[in-house]
Amino acid sequence: MAISLVTGFAGQAHVTPAQDGAGYAGIVGTGCYVTKTGRMLAASMSTANKCVVCDGDAWMYGRHVRIEAGTTEELTVQSGSQGTKRNDLVVVRYAKDASTGVETASLVVVKGTAGTTATDPTYSDGSILDGTSPVDMPLYRIPIDGITAGTPVPLFSVLAPMSELQDSISRTLLWSGSSGKLGSLPLSADPSRFSALELRYVDDDGLNRMAEVPPSGACGFGFTTTRLDTGVTYVKFVQGSVDGRMLNLVGQRVCQIGGSVQDIQVARIQAVYGAL
Repeated sequence: MAISLVTGFAGQAHVTPAQDGAGYAGIVGTGCYVTKTGRMLAASMSTANKCVVCDGDAWMYGRHVRIEAGTTEELTVQSGSQGTKRNDLVVVRYAKDASTGVETASLVVVKGTAGTTATDPTYSDGSILDGTSPVDMPLYRIPIDGITAGTPVPLFSVLAPMSELQDSISRTLLWSGSSGKLGSLPLSADPSRFSALELRYVDDDGLNRMAEVPPSGACGFGFTTTRLDTGVTYVKFVQGSVDGRMLNLVGQRVCQIGGSVQDIQVARIQAVYGAL
């Protein structure tokens, strides 16, 4: 049969790597990407002949390749020659054994040709989705000038997680900067278009915080914090109002629990978003 239920019970092992890879490719994308996990396969030259690639995850045409957290891969880069230049490529290489069907992934240095100028070497191009093997995903270019190996240059695309994409779809930046204790923040769009205003701010302890307020009229937000040096807990509150396209900071107060009340700086707004 040409059609099959991949994610269904069949009474036996039936899901192939090609089916799994095609499914992920439809979600992640049909190209090659590095995701924002681990140290994102960051690379550096530990010596003139050693390139170290840190942990992270790559996706090659729906196939997931991972360097485990807290580990690294070390690659050997051949020495250059005085008076010449060369580009080497660090690639993730996918390969499938034609006789056994076993698939593997490894990091490989593709050596360039030395000359008066440097160009990138040819690598194994193609798509795993088409059954091509081997296939290389370029990660870094290592420029070599004489006997000196330069800093690895990233060649990969970074794939943003769905949470970031959702943020960009559901939120609109209306203001950014660093507010004072009082004052008015001009918003770039009519806040009545949104269900709420999302405020990103830093408190006076340097902690990043978030609050939601109505898109019009009087507003305010509060939070509690405890000083580590004294153990005293404070209730902090920011008063304001939204009038047209202006977010007005009316005042900020702090109440020491069981103690006095005084006006001090408690928050600096960094960004205002309109939330749908």
